[in-house]
Amino acid sequence: MEHNQHYEKLKAIVDKCDRCGACTTVCPLYKVDRKDRATSRGKIAIVRALLEDKLDGNEKALRHALDYCLLCKACTEVCPGKVMTDQAMIECASGCAKTMASRQNTASLAASCRAVR
Repeated sequence: MEHNQHYEKLKAIVDKCDRCGACTTVCPLYKVDRKDRATSRGKIAIVRALLEDKLDGNEKALRHALDYCLLCKACTEVCPGKVMTDQAMIECASGCAKTMASRQNTASLAASCRAVR
């Protein structure tokens, strides 16, 4: 159930992005990096790929998107669609953390079960 809540929240945010690039004019990280992945548009594209199961094992791109955002909301302020990239990054990180935690718990549980045998 929780996975679906993360998915729906992320999808609602991602679907607002029309890829216009207005975010490139204000993103402080884009000014340094000059790569689209630093912008809201780039981050949203990575999250969209994750939601559509098209990330193709490129977890490094997702990690970069999550780590490489100041959550300053400058992009949201200039965005015609008011895409809340900061919220998308927070929601995505939260979902990923919960997924990883459940995998670790499952692995620990499985290891415990094997040890008892």
